[in-house]
Amino acid sequence: MVPERLTIDPADTTEAEWIALMRTQLAGAKQAGAVVDLVTRTETLTPADAAKRLDVDRSTISRKIKNGDIATIRVGAHHRITRREFERYRDSLAPDPLFTYRDFAESLTAGEDWHFAARQLRELVIRSARFTAVGAVDTIHRDPGLTGIRGWDAIIGGVASMTGRDRVSDAAILAWCFEPERYCAETIFDPFGISEKYFWTDYLRTPIELRVRNVVYPVGNLEGV
Repeated sequence: MVPERLTIDPADTTEAEWIALMRTQLAGAKQAGAVVDLVTRTETLTPADAAKRLDVDRSTISRKIKNGDIATIRVGAHHRITRREFERYRDSLAPDPLFTYRDFAESLTAGEDWHFAARQLRELVIRSARFTAVGAVDTIHRDPGLTGIRGWDAIIGGVASMTGRDRVSDAAILAWCFEPERYCAETIFDPFGISEKYFWTDYLRTPIELRVRNVVYPVGNLEGV
């Protein structure tokens, strides 16, 4: 039985996951002769909620709001902090630790679930974009070695070639991205098992840097590229 209410947080769900959830919901509604209403809402926190999550006094958050360090929206006479703004401020307090393509490859080699791996790759893309120091960018993009999974090796090479382009200190650092092992020569690799009905739609939404490697990986799974 399909649940009557479906809540999806795109920030915590890969595009492949939320599309699959919506397809299931729509198919169930169609079978039941029901209609589907799509409603979006902005998740917010009160200053007290934010203070509790950051383990600081409420007065500290109020001061940050007053100084313009934390942007808010008004709900009547009250301040509300969107979750995205809260996460931006929280993340600004402590720089992200370096997360490299080698780290990602090692997680796959260790047997990481592929859907969770997709979330990790998106996080890697986002974090990579935040680093501006050339040394850090170079470290992120150094040869991670092969995972032994040809399709994922192709994805890693293609994505790294995009996030490292014009950012690494020397183009030679990205030479590994274009090695023959980083291409699927015989069959198209689809890590999400897309149904035949939607296959070509997702294929056309895959970046050209991945399509030439015989990979289907819609760009929505790579926020920031």
